[in-house]
Amino acid sequence: FWLVRWVDEVRGFDGVLAAARAWGERRGETGDERPFFLLLHTYQVHDYYIYDPPLDDEVHGAPGMSARFAGRLSVHPSGLVTASQGDLDAFRALYQGRVRAVEARFPELERWVTAPAGEDVVWVITADHGEGFDAAKGRVHHGGRLHDDLLRVPLLLRARGRVPEGRVIEDTIRSVDVLPTPLDLLGVP
Repeated sequence: FWLVRWVDEVRGFDGVLAAARAWGERRGETGDERPFFLLLHTYQVHDYYIYDPPLDDEVHGAPGMSARFAGRLSVHPSGLVTASQGDLDAFRALYQGRVRAVEARFPELERWVTAPAGEDVVWVITADHGEGFDAAKGRVHHGGRLHDDLLRVPLLLRARGRVPEGRVIEDTIRSVDVLPTPLDLLGVP
């Protein structure tokens, strides 16, 4: 619980945006032009089974969620293991709604980071794991197994002038290769 408070989970992506804005403003005020590494992390999508108004309001009362889960503000992940496919579909809708909410606010994040840094920013966006929503196969939630729904996660890289726009790499990429990639692009050993 202390860790959740430490990363300020309750502020969600708004907290990430506020931190990026404060960092950008401080950097702009000081005129700091040194290279930087900025890590921003959010649980906005991770804990989709904990009610997060107003993000979840549209889906929370939607048909499809059984009385077992309807109207609850939180669900322990172990409860998802015995959820029906209908309930899991409703939770998937919550999850996807959170992904869309983060995507919609990303331009704001981009603005706060690029304003003091300029356009020569290498962006790396990824996730530490996927999610399971398949009751029939018992692939629910995350952890304790190694199936594609957990292992295949997005990895987006943008480096203007260094990586061709729209390039798709079909090869499997390992998480351990994520950090060396932007370092290579920047010529940093």
